[in-house]
Amino acid sequence: MLESAEARDDACAHAGELLDALVCATRERANGFTVKGVLVEDAASAALLDQGESVDLLVVGSRGRGGLRSMLFGSVAHAMTEHATCPTVVLRSPQHHEAWLPRPVPSGVGALEDHDGDLP
Repeated sequence: MLESAEARDDACAHAGELLDALVCATRERANGFTVKGVLVEDAASAALLDQGESVDLLVVGSRGRGGLRSMLFGSVAHAMTEHATCPTVVLRSPQHHEAWLPRPVPSGVGALEDHDGDLP
């Protein structure tokens, strides 16, 4: 699919605005760390590996897709942990963390049929 130069320029401008906003928000919480944003037009793994050569720490996110999806589509986070030349931290999404939080286990005396409400 061919895209127009105008559509590409608009997409790059929008990506730059998003990046600037994320960098500003991250700098506010960085506690003295230097935060740098670089807009690169390349495959994510290749761009991050290239940038990783000049940084002290690489932080990437993970959607937590799981083994099969990651195997089929590739995992940027996995590629970074395997190939980056600098220390790499993988942050999982809050939704991924919630899936692994302990949940209450129904307990009590009596048969399940005697319960007249929803289980927690």
